[in-house]
Amino acid sequence: MKFKCAVCNRVFDDDTEECAYFTDPDGRQRYLCEDCSLQYPYCRDCGIPEPLTQLTEIEGDYYCPRCLQEHVVECAGCGVLVPVDSSVLYCIEEGENLQYFCGGCFSERYTYCAECGEVIPIAEAHWHRSDPYCSDCYRECGVIERYHYVPDDLYYLSKANQYYPQIPYMGIELEVDGGDDPHETAGKILSQYDYRLWITRDGSLDCGFEIISHPASLYFHLSQFGWQGVFDAAKAGSFKSHDAGTCGLHVHMNYAALGRNNYERDLTVAKILLFYENNWPDIVKFSRRTSSQLERFCRRYGYCCDDVAIEDDAMDILEHAKRQSRYHAVNLQCLEENGTVEFRIFRGTLVWQTFAATLQFCYILAMFARKSSLTDVLNADFSTLLEFARLNKIPYGEFEGYLRVRKIIEGGDSNV
Repeated sequence: MKFKCAVCNRVFDDDTEECAYFTDPDGRQRYLCEDCSLQYPYCRDCGIPEPLTQLTEIEGDYYCPRCLQEHVVECAGCGVLVPVDSSVLYCIEEGENLQYFCGGCFSERYTYCAECGEVIPIAEAHWHRSDPYCSDCYRECGVIERYHYVPDDLYYLSKANQYYPQIPYMGIELEVDGGDDPHETAGKILSQYDYRLWITRDGSLDCGFEIISHPASLYFHLSQFGWQGVFDAAKAGSFKSHDAGTCGLHVHMNYAALGRNNYERDLTVAKILLFYENNWPDIVKFSRRTSSQLERFCRRYGYCCDDVAIEDDAMDILEHAKRQSRYHAVNLQCLEENGTVEFRIFRGTLVWQTFAATLQFCYILAMFARKSSLTDVLNADFSTLLEFARLNKIPYGEFEGYLRVRKIIEGGDSNV
């Protein structure tokens, strides 16, 4: 059959050459010869061939000027042209204007609320457990978890970035109270430190919350965790810790790091208890606790160290302590619950030196108790711990400064 080319008007036979056809705006079927079909591609939307020089190619498809204007938009981020029916085009309402973004630019600037699905700018998203939330859902979902909440997966934060039982990891529980808006402040903290901590309610607080860290090495806590930013966010929300009068600072350490076997670990814990008993006045001074707070939250066991002569005596004390309540200066109830020893005598603080000194004290005491004989522990005081830290190259700067400030060793004043 013979046809007339709609472009060059040449008559051709479809038996001798390939042809193309299209429907023009008047509804008539028109034909193109083989040569013209190569020079006049079809517009993807209207299907009408146009000279190649007048078409715009987008992702392998051609668009005529009219369809380009009606059915293609420019990405507001990078300027690339995107068809309006593309699966990778996103339309965002910004004020009274609509902004279009390609997939790459959208993912760089926006995300979806994990609760309601609303599109929100990444810069304005509130993050909780690695999920983004809009402001309304963030408040409704509650960033402050129930009391005793623990996430399914714990991250062990250290240089190694994975769990090694022999590394002493410390999990921190820091209470704050008396601020303006617990949910708002907790949200700001979590938005920056979500993978490092979580936040729970605590019935002992009036209008506050408890900040709980994932276990981390002393090095990570001191140099990488970002605790000063946590303190600053809490203080910006008018929260207090030491001055609130209701807050504590508790340090959990993994039992597995306290010895090569359970006997060694139990003996280390027993020696920690004995150090507390032998140095109780200085322990209280270090803790900043009042007598009423000590009685309510972190009582002394009250063992007589004069009766301890051999390891069996220390082990007897430990077994007795394990049967006591959690409200003691060193809580052993969590040995069975989560495999940690809890140093819970310390009053809360948002002062970096005090906080760092507390962590250094717990670490130094635990390592000293592990590596020293029972006799050495019975004769030890805070100066002994300081010398042990120096000899073993354990960070002790804040610890030493704080001991001087609290007048536990000579030098400094007690304005902390």
